Amino acid sequence: VKQKIENYLLEAEKVWTADNGENMLLIDCIWKAIDEVI
Repeated sequence: VKQKIENYLLEAEKVWTADNGENMLLIDCIWKAIDEVI
């Protein structure tokens, strides 16, 4: 399961970067959202 999640995140990062550029990485956005919830 961990490997599948890592693969999905890598693919999602490619799409995210194509749509949003490199100004904010997907993982940074995910952590920001988690921090806001906490």
